[in-house]
Amino acid sequence: MVRRLIGVFGGYGGVDATARDYDPLFEVPYSGSGALGGAQAGYDWQQGPWVFGLAADAAVSSVDATAEFSGPVVFKIRQQWEAALRGRIGHAFGSVLPYVTAGVAFSGFETKYSQLNLPYYVTDTDRVGVTVGAGAEIALSGKILLVSEYRYTCYGTEGSEIDTPDGPYTIKTQRATIGINFRY
Repeated sequence: MVRRLIGVFGGYGGVDATARDYDPLFEVPYSGSGALGGAQAGYDWQQGPWVFGLAADAAVSSVDATAEFSGPVVFKIRQQWEAALRGRIGHAFGSVLPYVTAGVAFSGFETKYSQLNLPYYVTDTDRVGVTVGAGAEIALSGKILLVSEYRYTCYGTEGSEIDTPDGPYTIKTQRATIGINFRY
């Protein structure tokens, strides 16, 4: 049986970043959090209790982090958006479907660096990463599903697009969401 899904979600996310100054021995780890929300769509194929799926989602984000050090030196990062294309596999237990998911994620980040209270050097960069997670769907009715999910994404290490001391940097995100899917 093939089912199509479409829905919305909201949640809370976190970002862990490590900036490296011109001196490769000077690494600055920092983290922060914020809200996110978006929409998702996908397909599920069910064979007995096993469910196999493909899902795409996109979200806007206010997840950000700031690190301040003496000098003063300030590093900032803000996740502007995130999208993913993922496969999933689950095992249905009546109206409950726990599942695991993995795929490719895309995100836009704004990074800022300032020293001695000078204006910020700003870079916008789009990243591609790997995302893994787990979740559960609960059928509220034949067509309405309550969905809860956790995902971890690693966007790797990359240099900044302009010659500023905010790169290279490593970015990892986590998110927990809850949403409603409509099955048709």
